[in-house]
Amino acid sequence: MTEEAPENGTEPRLRVYLSIRGDFDPLAFSVTVGLSGDWTMRRGEHNPARGVPRCDAWAIEVAERHSYDVEAMVEELLMRLTGHEDRIAATVRAWDLDASLIIVAYWNIEESSSPALGLSTEQMACLARLGAVLDVDLYARCSDCK
Repeated sequence: MTEEAPENGTEPRLRVYLSIRGDFDPLAFSVTVGLSGDWTMRRGEHNPARGVPRCDAWAIEVAERHSYDVEAMVEELLMRLTGHEDRIAATVRAWDLDASLIIVAYWNIEESSSPALGLSTEQMACLARLGAVLDVDLYARCSDCK
């Protein structure tokens, strides 16, 4: 993914994913929690899109899209975890891993406003049960900014 703002006055481009990181085998994590990751990385293995990772990673994501509604995308992600939350949380704790809900937003300040960054109490409670922190990356761009 590049750090470019959307063009032609479109809504912000959003990416939402749950990332599990640490020193572990992502395939073993998938088997243990009963859910395959959308992408994985192994520490030290060259990845053309991401370089050489410093840790192992496993992630579940929703399709990147133009939207103002972060809450709806987070809900879509959490629905994918339904029935696996307890196993994810237990494995993250037992294997001493780091869990993060990551929200990335790109927009052009001349064409659009920032996305709404609210989460419901139910979503926050789910993140707490998973032992996940919230990581929000905002990339506002403009044509004349230097």
